[in-house]
Amino acid sequence: MKQKKPILVTGAHGSGTTWVGSMIAQSPSVGYINEPFHLNHRPGSRAKFDYWFTYITDENGANIETSIQDTLNF
Repeated sequence: MKQKKPILVTGAHGSGTTWVGSMIAQSPSVGYINEPFHLNHRPGSRAKFDYWFTYITDENGANIETSIQDTLNF
């Protein structure tokens, strides 16, 4: 079985990353998770954040690690 490799598209707010991600996702072999760290729950994302730009550390990472892994394994 061929191993799936993630593609991470990241950038500053308003820089066109959503457009780039949606263009890559036009391929039927690509899954797309739009803004998984967004405050508002979005389809495909199971993680919930209370604040914009939440900094993930060893102290708070355990709280969302499972949710992030579930999101990436969709």
